[in-house]
Amino acid sequence: MTRADCEGDGEKNMTEETGVNEDKDASMWTVGRRMFSFAVPHIFLLLAALAMSLLVVLLEAIYLWIPASLIRTMFVPEQADTSNLDLGWARANVLLEDLVHRLTTAGDTYTSLKLICLILLLVALLKNVLAYGRSLVTSKLKLNMVRDIRTTLYAHVTRLPFSFFDRSHSGKIVSRVLNDVEVINGSIMETLTHVLIEPMRIIIFLILMIIVSPRLTLLVLTVYPVLIYGIVRIGKAVRRRSKRMLRNLSALVSVLNETVYGMRVVKMFNRDRFETGRFAAKHDRFTTMSFRAIRMSALAHPVTDSMGTGIAVVLLLYGGARVLDTTNDFVAEDFLRFLILLLSMYRPIKAMAQSNMHLQMGLAAAQRVFDTLDEPAEPLGRFDAERLPAFEESLAFDRVSFHYPGHDKVILDDVSFSATKGSVVAIVGPSGSGKSTIIDCIPRFYDVGKGSVRLDGKDVRTFDLVAYRHMFGIVSQDTILFEGSIYSNIAYGVESPTEAEVQRAAEQANAWDFISELPYGLQAVIGEDGITLSGGQRQRLAIARALLKNPPILLMDEATSSLDTESEREVQRALVNLMRDRTTIVVAHRLSTVQHADLILVLEEGRIVERGRHQELLELNGSYRRYHDMQFMIDEPDPDTGRAPQGDS
Repeated sequence: MTRADCEGDGEKNMTEETGVNEDKDASMWTVGRRMFSFAVPHIFLLLAALAMSLLVVLLEAIYLWIPASLIRTMFVPEQADTSNLDLGWARANVLLEDLVHRLTTAGDTYTSLKLICLILLLVALLKNVLAYGRSLVTSKLKLNMVRDIRTTLYAHVTRLPFSFFDRSHSGKIVSRVLNDVEVINGSIMETLTHVLIEPMRIIIFLILMIIVSPRLTLLVLTVYPVLIYGIVRIGKAVRRRSKRMLRNLSALVSVLNETVYGMRVVKMFNRDRFETGRFAAKHDRFTTMSFRAIRMSALAHPVTDSMGTGIAVVLLLYGGARVLDTTNDFVAEDFLRFLILLLSMYRPIKAMAQSNMHLQMGLAAAQRVFDTLDEPAEPLGRFDAERLPAFEESLAFDRVSFHYPGHDKVILDDVSFSATKGSVVAIVGPSGSGKSTIIDCIPRFYDVGKGSVRLDGKDVRTFDLVAYRHMFGIVSQDTILFEGSIYSNIAYGVESPTEAEVQRAAEQANAWDFISELPYGLQAVIGEDGITLSGGQRQRLAIARALLKNPPILLMDEATSSLDTESEREVQRALVNLMRDRTTIVVAHRLSTVQHADLILVLEEGRIVERGRHQELLELNGSYRRYHDMQFMIDEPDPDTGRAPQGDS
């Protein structure tokens, strides 16, 4: 049994596990603190944004305070008597009014009016210049934070163990790196734009309102907690719905990724309508979840607006009655100033309510990102040649048993064998017997459960992981090439090789003939996953890559299984060069390719049932003989064509 055999159950387990991880309700403060911890390296930008935000709010307060002074400047020009006022809010109010009156009074009333207009113009210009500067600083801070989050996530993903990728769809990983971080991007922008400045506005406006009328301010404050409570409840609901929306977006990206990757199969089996229907169903679900999140988020604005209007109406009645009552000192100038400040405070409250919705979406995305960041990573560091393990004797499996994480079925059961230095060990057996799992356990893509893999008698888990993996080269049936040039693909994993070294590796891999015929030779671009090359050409590039790395141990997993006869012959010649003077562990597709192996292991249901050389195993008349005879019959020439049909072992 291999990873492929676990795929069906693994998908179910992965979905359930992912659902648990994504639905766990981490503290908003915990997630928010982690998200904004990425601002710490850019603390100077953050402080600059805070300073400019504070100056903008102070200038806005001045801009709002002065217009009400027009009443006094134009209609009640005499100065107020402050000598008999006690210390307190009333005295502060009169002192501020008197200070503004002195600053804005110049000669006749019309001249004073022009002076007030000039001050308002200068304050507005200065405020807008600072607001522009703050916008640039916050944008730079946001972009730096998003870059750091995405880079950190990507770096962590590349350090995660192989088991993570086996249980996670590639579309979900891509969705988290791109879509979820983009949601965080929008959330950070909203937060830096509004959450930094709006609380300052509210606090300063509230202080000025208390100075003008503590009684009216107290009336306002009795209602605001209800408003804030409603905003918080709506925000939590938005966060829950946003998590579901992002989860459905990941599923949508997974379908798209699978369809694009498997387009040849889709077209061959005429499944375009089926895939379109599958995509549409996922998109319908995503649309439903998105609408629920938007519906809840949109509720914040009418709630705050309705409650704000109600408060304004009540204050207008109460404050207007106080102004009309000549027995108290609450004058029209105070009432006008209070209304201006109160109405101006609605905007930051609405903005905070709306930004809270964006923040909750960002927190939902951030929690998914941090779930990935919390996955335990492999201990990978820089390669240090001094930590490279010595290989003098053998690579051995010592009573190894293994099952894949999340599955109870044993894949390898008490497997023991030894590959001496310079030898070739072949592993044969039916599909699902555990052949590829052995290949995965050798470079520690998976760590064994029981027993150990030993290099010269030492448990490989005691070696530095990066240095240990540097000892291996791998050529598998699924050739992985990267978009770029042939040179960059062959040189992958080797620091700055010369073009002559790359060409020599290509020649040894029997790849130079077709490379030299390309218009740009080694610099020819081969497209995504080497799409412009044939299967045999792609496989020979993979062999050239392994030759350039020059590893002491070679792992081959059915390297010629998907090739036609001519391509297989070319690749086999290249493999002979690759295997020369190296210890080789090879999963055999065709028994004819391993007849000269020093040791052949016959694997069935995770156990080694036979071992020995080719002739020895034939004489046993057991499983190996049965596989050999079956393949021999399949490979007999067709009497009509004279050709040997391609068969599978």
